[in-house]
Amino acid sequence: MVLLHLSVWAQVPLQEAFGEPVQTIELKQKGVEKIKADTEGNLFLLSPSQHRLHKLFRVNQYDSVLTVGGKGIEREAFNYPVKVEAPNRQSVYVLDYYNRRLLILNTNLKVVGEVNFLTLQERLAGEQVDGFMPFTFTVGPTGDLYLFNQDNYKVYKYSVEGRV
Repeated sequence: MVLLHLSVWAQVPLQEAFGEPVQTIELKQKGVEKIKADTEGNLFLLSPSQHRLHKLFRVNQYDSVLTVGGKGIEREAFNYPVKVEAPNRQSVYVLDYYNRRLLILNTNLKVVGEVNFLTLQERLAGEQVDGFMPFTFTVGPTGDLYLFNQDNYKVYKYSVEGRV
């Protein structure tokens, strides 16, 4: 005797699946296109067109905001930031596309490190890389960076020791 089990899936409206929002946050920041939350529940809002990164603090019910950026090439400026990652409580990573770098910020959004893609491209000279310009990245559990290069569609691992 063979029994067949058929699962029936019903589409549930979003409101019924999740219920009503617990909290709604009205944003005053302009041009926000990306959002990321850290392990403490703080929110990072990325505004590529405004060249800014905003941090909204959970402890203050998202009423306090810290902002960094502005268009430029200086250490704490951005030129079209396209991605933000907050893999742990100490670090925030921002891909600064046209400045061709990845900035590492602390919890107060101060720059504590940088991966310069022009310098990295020189180190990859033997691999026939004409242009090293990652358009996305992720951070591994040990802090290694995985950079996806748009020129040759390869992923490059950048270790915490600085090896490629």
